[in-house]
Amino acid sequence: MEVTDEKTENKATKEEPKAGTKFFIENAFDTLAELLKNWNNRPKPTKFQLLESMNIGGLCLIGGIPQVGKTWLICQMILHDIKEGKPVIIFSFEMPKVEIVKRLYITASQMNEDKFGVYKKSKADFITEIGNLLHLRDITDFFAPDKNDNISIKPMNYKELSNEINSYFPNDKPNIYIDSFHEIPTPDKGDNQKAAIDYNVLNLRMLVDNTGVNVFCVAQANRAAMDKGGKIGLHSFSGSASLEYTIDSAIALNGYTDTEDYFVIDLLKNRYFHQAVKEIVIKKDKVLFSISSKEAFNDEDESSKNATNSKTKNKGNRRTKRPE
Repeated sequence: MEVTDEKTENKATKEEPKAGTKFFIENAFDTLAELLKNWNNRPKPTKFQLLESMNIGGLCLIGGIPQVGKTWLICQMILHDIKEGKPVIIFSFEMPKVEIVKRLYITASQMNEDKFGVYKKSKADFITEIGNLLHLRDITDFFAPDKNDNISIKPMNYKELSNEINSYFPNDKPNIYIDSFHEIPTPDKGDNQKAAIDYNVLNLRMLVDNTGVNVFCVAQANRAAMDKGGKIGLHSFSGSASLEYTIDSAIALNGYTDTEDYFVIDLLKNRYFHQAVKEIVIKKDKVLFSISSKEAFNDEDESSKNATNSKTKNKGNRRTKRPE
């Protein structure tokens, strides 16, 4: 009769792989192989002239206080995309579609035609030209009336959006603009704003990773959470913890200096390119962003160096006048 050593049997049992080990360890190599296949599917930074030196892209936050120019900036980014023949998807949760088109038309008529090649056409011709590349959605597209015509709001369907992007745009991926991030419809989270923000930022993260699109999210900064010098940081936005760790890049429109001589845009985060320009300063008369960042001072590079030195000297006071 064969006798089994109880200690040996227990030892053998302990050494057997636990459930899930194959998934977490053995299949990890297959996962890496799939990542290498999709290496070129990573989002590419925006080529919009002003922000090109900041290399922003992926899941990107564009923040600022109310009326500082956030929508105005993305209108110019959108027009640049259209001019380059790149498809654009806009989700506007603050303004109706017609207002967005009006903003785009007004912005196009003001931009430097030589720099951007932007047309000065009739409204009808303008709408016809952008219509082939612009896909626009506002809050009314998320209305869900019941049989009594009571309106509820459908949440953003990220899975459907991801499938449609991969289906309709297999090669040239669109840039997506969301105005504003904190207004994206979500499944009912009650009064838990943090849960709603976490839900959206994680799903947007998955959308970027699964499709290779850039998603530019406009967000409003909380004045009470700004630095003493009036500077906006990642901590200045609701849901800052999930945003800080999940987004790829972020810029803050810090607006005009006290003397209103200069407009300042700061780079808050960039996961992809560590050598990106950290700050862009534009003279007031150039604030339409019709020039590249290198030309922002409209004179020699020495001015840019002086501005950097001025920033260092006045580090304690964010709102200082830049040198002439």
